[in-house]
Amino acid sequence: MAAQLAATRWTTRSWSHWFATALPRATRLRHAPAPDRLLRCCVLKHLKGWSFREVERELRSNLVYRRFTHFDAEATPEFTSFSRLFALLGPSVTEKAVAQA
Repeated sequence: MAAQLAATRWTTRSWSHWFATALPRATRLRHAPAPDRLLRCCVLKHLKGWSFREVERELRSNLVYRRFTHFDAEATPEFTSFSRLFALLGPSVTEKAVAQA
């Protein structure tokens, strides 16, 4: 189910559109991870019951999780980035993503 949720095209497109319009232009995060990567990290966090620090630590050390989230050989965000970006998602966006998966 995690792979289905993360790979759903509607979810990724909708989240991309929402993220692009949710914040005023002046406050958008320039180096935010791609929406599909963030959704995959969100899925891992909720399925495993991890904290933001644990998500960061596991992504840095586990190749399977890096592959799943498409961070492969690239730098992973710090836990503070995850906490800010996950807060932007909110329950309404998450419910829409789950309903469409």
